[in-house]
Amino acid sequence: MSRIFCLAIPLLLAAGCGGSAPTEPAPAVAPAVDEALVDRAVAIGKAIKADPTHVDAVLSANQISRADFEALLFKISEDPALAALYVKKRAP
Repeated sequence: MSRIFCLAIPLLLAAGCGGSAPTEPAPAVAPAVDEALVDRAVAIGKAIKADPTHVDAVLSANQISRADFEALLFKISEDPALAALYVKKRAP
């Protein structure tokens, strides 16, 4: 459980840190397929936050393993546009 949230922290930091200016602008809108991945990660993350004592049940209900959920978060964190979209959609 804590490992999953530890993965979300770098994602949030990566999206929120100012760093140097990008060499090319990020696309304004993520492709639909990638946005669907973000939507899935956000939904699962919110469900886990709502019931942190039943992480495995939440993951099972969403038909995803811990490893696959972690991989999904890593994929999102590697893309600045997806990371920003994740942060925006994950906000309360």
